[in-house]
Amino acid sequence: MPPDGVGSVTPGIGASCGPAEACVAGVYTPPSGCGGDGGCVLGATVSCGKYTCDAAGHACNSSCSDDSACTTGNYCAAGACVAKLTDEEVDRDLAAKGVDPRAIRAKGEALAAKLEAAKAAKATARHDFSPAQAVQIALDRRDNGGEAERAATAPAASQARQ
Repeated sequence: MPPDGVGSVTPGIGASCGPAEACVAGVYTPPSGCGGDGGCVLGATVSCGKYTCDAAGHACNSSCSDDSACTTGNYCAAGACVAKLTDEEVDRDLAAKGVDPRAIRAKGEALAAKLEAAKAAKATARHDFSPAQAVQIALDRRDNGGEAERAATAPAASQARQ
């Protein structure tokens, strides 16, 4: 029987089948239809898998251009949602390539610490310090309570008195 204009199918006079197709929270529900006996046949729900529902809420996404089209635990790569690797899987992949995962993590942590120190230095750097001095001062503040900063400013303070 033909659609009744609101997305459901009218099996008989005054009757209509269940909801129109919809996609909510990563679950697609196809439109209901009419059975051969005139009764409604509800569409079976289907998970969108690694994809989210489309913006209109009528279907699952089937490709992606960014991570927003992918569900939690997945990311967009070359137009497809793929599962993120666990730390253990990354470690196995690195080890298979002859790379020590602990060394990679240590380097990453050291770079992250330097980046944070550089951000702090930029935010608090005085104009009379070079960028390298500002980074050193920020690291010193973090690690030694500012001893290097006092040493770096002592000559400037004595010159200012002259």
